[in-house]
Amino acid sequence: MIKKTIGLQFRTRAMPCITALRSLFYPGFSNTKVIPIDIYDLLTPAALAHWIMGDGSAQRHGLII
Repeated sequence: MIKKTIGLQFRTRAMPCITALRSLFYPGFSNTKVIPIDIYDLLTPAALAHWIMGDGSAQRHGLII
């Protein structure tokens, strides 16, 4: 009996606008995430909602991002 398998391959591209945003949260060549001081000026309500949905969790004492 022959077993059929399915494979998936994709490629990504580096976009300068995304690279600039990444450098705000990962300064230098560090892999440690840092929240920028001017985060209030960078986030729109929709962006904050996406961030909460992606990385946030509700706790008894509040919201954790």
